This record gives sequence, structure tokens and C-alpha cells, in this order.
Amino acid sequence: MSKIIETNFIINKYRLVESGHELPIEIVERRNKDGSRNWAITQGGNVLMKNGEWEFEPSPSNRTDEFLKNARYATVDEAALKLREIGLIKN
Repeated sequence: MSKIIETNFIINKYRLVESGHELPIEIVERRNKDGSRNWAITQGGNVLMKNGEWEFEPSPSNRTDEFLKNARYATVDEAALKLREIGLIKN
């Protein structure tokens, strides 16, 4: 990887390839109201909750603390493990 990339860019989105779904599944970094960052698993306008169910993601001003607690992952690895747990990542 070039020094320009390493020093000026961060990766804030991963797209699952070959998911077999019409809409792409992505792990996306999200900024919280307090400025902290965490990760969401998205597909179109839906988000994968920690219970393994897809839910519509409300607009930022309508997201409750409870919703955020259940719809966000602390790290990209935690989000990827959830995708593996529900069978969307095979290896």
C-alpha cells in the first residue's frame, strides 16, 4: 500500500462480495452523537441487529439509545463475526 494511502485515508466501509443478495451487505463505520465511532451492518435501508434480525434504520434524529445499543458493533471484527454467526460469511 502506498504511503499516500496509509497516511491520508481510512477504511470506513466494507462490502460483502458474492452475498447472493440483490442489495449489497456492508459493514459501515458510523459516527455517534458524542463523536465516538462504531460499526453497523447495512443492507439498503436496513441494519442487522445484534439478535440477528434485520430492521429498518430510522433517520439519525429518530434513533434511540436502545436502538443504537442493539444495532452497532464496537469493531469491524465484531460485525464480521455476526455475519459469520448468521451464515453470511462462510470462512
